[in-house]
Amino acid sequence: DGYRATKTRVGKVVQDPHDVPQAITTVTRALIEEQEANSLREALRNVSGLSFNAAEGGRAGDNMNLRGFYTFGDMYLDGIRDTAQYNRELFNLEQVDVLRGAAAMLFGRGQAGGVINQVSKTPMLYGINKVGVGVGTDGFREVKADLNQRVGDTTAFRLNVMNRDEGSPKEIHRMGFAPSISFGLGTNHEVNLSHMWLKTQDRPDYGIPFSGKRPNEAMAKAGNYYGVASSFDDSETNVSTLNYLFKISPDTQWRTVLRAANYKRSYWAVAGQGTLTAN
Repeated sequence: DGYRATKTRVGKVVQDPHDVPQAITTVTRALIEEQEANSLREALRNVSGLSFNAAEGGRAGDNMNLRGFYTFGDMYLDGIRDTAQYNRELFNLEQVDVLRGAAAMLFGRGQAGGVINQVSKTPMLYGINKVGVGVGTDGFREVKADLNQRVGDTTAFRLNVMNRDEGSPKEIHRMGFAPSISFGLGTNHEVNLSHMWLKTQDRPDYGIPFSGKRPNEAMAKAGNYYGVASSFDDSETNVSTLNYLFKISPDTQWRTVLRAANYKRSYWAVAGQGTLTAN
């Protein structure tokens, strides 16, 4: 309902956020679209108590702190752990739920900061067809589409695609493809089969060089890049999911999920040097 989330999936079942006795922040689809957010990092800027790291500890990809604790063990995709090191996109996400506080009772072993759960888009029994084109400064180019088609009384198919390029100083090239099909929509037995393919080709940016033990603030100028031009951060992610939902009663569900995922990553970066690298 606009910016207000009437349902959350951060628990074991879909429920009203008021029924969860902890602080929950939901970044809704309406907010994501109005802000033109593309990556998970951009969406999570709306969440208080969350900060972003810059490869501390040698980790790459999405690396955040929630309430002062690392979140790399508390990232979830549709209630299943998503701990791999890669840069997550929003083109196939309906919303992002953030649960603040200890969550071991719901999710098992993890950090004490909380849980970040990504909620994927799923097929629906009414048509949604959106295509967007974005053009901006510094070589920004983006094309994305969200297509949903009903193909039977209880069957629907949905396809989300994305291709985005961003120019200097930190070059980003990302593309994604996410088809899904659902059977038994609106019945007591729903089956959803989905796949998400994401490819990223970025150039890491470790910021400005240090002078002694402090960042050299005199070199902090917009558009400057002090890394090595040959640095790269490439990844390819494939996630296939089979979900079966049995609605026993209006407030009781039996959910079974089978997932196979493959993550490929090639990464090489050098910290900021004392000389400016041409873009």
